[in-house]
Amino acid sequence: MASIHLQNIVKRYGAFTGVQHMSLDIQDEEFLVLLGPSGCGKTTTMRMIAGLETPTEGNIVIGGEVVNEIDARDRDVAMVFQGYALYPNMSIYENIRFPLRMRGVPAAEHDRRIRQAADMVELGSFLDRKPGALSGGQRQRVALARALVNEPRVLLLDEPLGALDLKLREAMQDELKALQQRLGITFVFVTHDQHEALSMADSLAVFNEGRIAQIGTPEDIYARPRTRFVADFVGSSNVLPPDVTRALGGPAHWASLRPESLRLTFGGPVTGTVTALRYLGAGSRVSVQIAGAELAAFVPAGQPLPEPGASVGLGFDMAALHVMEGA
Repeated sequence: MASIHLQNIVKRYGAFTGVQHMSLDIQDEEFLVLLGPSGCGKTTTMRMIAGLETPTEGNIVIGGEVVNEIDARDRDVAMVFQGYALYPNMSIYENIRFPLRMRGVPAAEHDRRIRQAADMVELGSFLDRKPGALSGGQRQRVALARALVNEPRVLLLDEPLGALDLKLREAMQDELKALQQRLGITFVFVTHDQHEALSMADSLAVFNEGRIAQIGTPEDIYARPRTRFVADFVGSSNVLPPDVTRALGGPAHWASLRPESLRLTFGGPVTGTVTALRYLGAGSRVSVQIAGAELAAFVPAGQPLPEPGASVGLGFDMAALHVMEGA
């Protein structure tokens, strides 16, 4: 079992508190994504799980054992960094072998484990090459193989796809998800990219200022954000103050209304002025000044677009208006 439990964790750096009284349960074989802006505490949390940082207060429990005082190399946890950290003078074979030597794994087991890890990431034919001869995506696979060669119970990934271009990053997202399902081990993945988080996670924890603002399935967090921060950060929703929510026909509470839930009409009971158009490929984001606020509507490609300055109406199903009682 490789469940992870963070029990009232605090991490201080002098007068600054990076993680504030956080409790989090990560289930065995779960793919958990930690999402949030820079400086929100997500990477610090991961580093404490890895043993690279020590909590100031609280306990970290992995597989039923408190590991606060256990060295990183003895935690049965592996970590993949954004920068890959490969040794340029070593072959891929030797790069993957390195953690086996560090842990004192018997030499008789090395070759089998190295080739097995390389095959997991489809690099079995590249073992004689050096990192400089590989593409960015292939180097990322080497970093994964090196992390997996010790057969960890938990794999931690700290923004591992950030250096890749969009098309390769999307392909690697699919590969990582498939790999996690095939291996059946716990993955904890840190990112600031909301699209990456939504597409990969079984569970998603949204961080803000050293705390977890909300945790749940990607679908639940996207459709039912609990706070203004979550609504704005995940999917860039329209965050409506109480007076605007009331003007749109809802109760006088803070609410979230996704741009794709809004329909532009020419006329109607709720009208506003188009202030900007932003082309996004699959459609356009249209900003409309209405009821004292600026709302964004997503218009799919192929549908007519108004000109800036035009008067338009906004229509939506009232069920799409999510009232954030705790906002």
